Formats: sequence, C-alpha cells, structure tokens
Amino acid sequence: MKLIFRDDEFPEASSQAVGAAIQDVEADETLTLEKSDSAFLDAFGLVGGLFSVQYREGGVEDIWVAPGEGVDRAMLRRLFLSYLAGDEAWRTLVAWEANPEHGSVFT
Repeated sequence: MKLIFRDDEFPEASSQAVGAAIQDVEADETLTLEKSDSAFLDAFGLVGGLFSVQYREGGVEDIWVAPGEGVDRAMLRRLFLSYLAGDEAWRTLVAWEANPEHGSVFT
C-alpha cells in the first residue's frame, strides 16, 4: 500500500512511516493511504488539530466521509493503521456517511 504525504510517496508503507506521518500532518495538509487509484483513505488537516477523513472504493460515487467536525489525531492513527493492516476495523470506528456531492470533499 502506498503512503502519500507532502511531496513524498512511499510505495510500500510501513506502520512506522504511517505513524510518523500522522504525527507530523498539520492543518491544510493531506495524508493518503492508497491501495489503488480507486481505493484509498484520505485525511485533511483542519485548524484546531482535527482531521476530515474520507475513503473511496470504486468510482467517484463511492466516496464516504467521517461525519461531524473531524476526528482527532488518536482516531486518525487508529483508522490509518487499521486500513494499512488490511483489517476491517476502520469501517466501524466512525459512522461513515455517503458523500452526496459524489466527489472528494477536499477539493
């Protein structure tokens, strides 16, 4: 799985690299774990230490977002490490909502 952070791409991301990126991500920065062009988990840093999170599985109509004002860094770590590990826990850690705009919430 590929980690994308700032101007760097790590084709075979480790849990250590993902943890370090989560620790370093700031407001207005995006952090992505990508399984493929159409399957990924994204986080965008918000002011105040929260993160908007979305995932995609398929086309642009298959983008789901974490509800509310964002998740904190601890939840972001749990989501990303679960996704990286390939387990399904990340799916139930937040109450994902379909994105009615059918596109990235970060653009």
